This record gives sequence, C-alpha cells and structure tokens, in this order.
Amino acid sequence: MKFNPYQVLGIGSEAHEAEIRRAARDLASMYHPDKTDGDTEKMKDVNKARDILLDPARRRTFDLTGEIYDEVHEANLAKNLVMDAAHSALGRPDGHDANLISVVRETLRLRLAAVAAARVDFSQERIKAAATRRRVFSFCADENIFDKMFEDRAHNIETTLLDLAQQHRVLKAALKILDDYTWLPAPFGLTDQSHTIELPLLLNGDSHGPSPENR
Repeated sequence: MKFNPYQVLGIGSEAHEAEIRRAARDLASMYHPDKTDGDTEKMKDVNKARDILLDPARRRTFDLTGEIYDEVHEANLAKNLVMDAAHSALGRPDGHDANLISVVRETLRLRLAAVAAARVDFSQERIKAAATRRRVFSFCADENIFDKMFEDRAHNIETTLLDLAQQHRVLKAALKILDDYTWLPAPFGLTDQSHTIELPLLLNGDSHGPSPENR
C-alpha cells in the first residue's frame, strides 16, 4: 500500500499546519519508543507524514501526483544521469580523447537550460489558462460546462510543472556531483591516436628494459 501521510495522521487533505502538528504530537505520545507499548515503526511513519505535510513543495507534489518527494531517490537519479551522459560521451568518435568531465558537464548544462525554459513556458501557460477561464461566463447559475475542462487543464499543467521542478533539482544535483571530479592530462607517452604507452618496461628491477635472454 502506498504511503499516505493524511491517513497516517488521521486528518483530511484540507488540514492546516496547526492540525497537522497536533495530530502528529498526539500520535507521537502514543507510539514513542520510550513508552512500554511504543511502536518504533509507527513513530517513523508519523514523523515522515508530518515532515511531508509541513513542507509545501512535498505536500503539493503528493496532493497532485500521489508521489512522495524523496531526496535519496533523487540523489540516485542524479548519479544515473551522470553515468548515462558519460556512456553517451564515450560512444562518440572522439569519446576517448575529449575531456570526459567537460563533455558530461556541458551535456547536463544544456539539459538544465532546456528544463528551465520549459518551466517558464508552462508557468506562462498556467497564467493564460487561468485568465481564459475567468472570461468564460455562464448565465446558468448552477453549471458551467467549461469548468471541468479548465480544471483538468490546470491539473495537467501543475503536474508537468512539478515534474519539471524535479528534473531541475536532479540536474543541478548531477552537476554538483561533477564538482568532485577533474580531468587529468594524459600520462607520459600516452598518445591520443594510438592510446599506447611507451614507457620503459620494469622487469626484475631493471629500468632499462628486459634482459637480453628475455628479448
């Protein structure tokens, strides 16, 4: 069963901050591990539910999508993005000669710019849709047949904006990962064309190459 913070706290989806805190406090007093009949797992669920509902972005995400924003999950997504970009870079004709870190960073920056532009576009679309809805007036007091269409459209836009916001966070986290890496110059004797190493062979402690009998 999917985790539902409202069900865990026993409150409705319209609950305000004070209700959330009160419900969490009451349940915590019941399940606290220090009590003889305490329950550690239920206590964790209460804390998790409280934290989600007191965070406006996480609560909004759950209300619209039923999904819970998870920092650990997004950190793993960021790592996967870096690896995917690296694999793609190595698949290019010059993949093994180019600065891999720079190529991956530029790929992620371009994607981040595209996501940022899309967020602006959809934010403007949300404003336009709301303005259009206000202009559709019904003389029938009890029904406006266009309302459902506008509600669905608004929901779709909000869901898309939440998805883009997550992509934006993940891409920024992926770029931050690259801050821990640098690209070193090629080792001495390693040519860009052949990728062969021309270094003295070290056999039996002889730095001048193999002995005549081993040549």
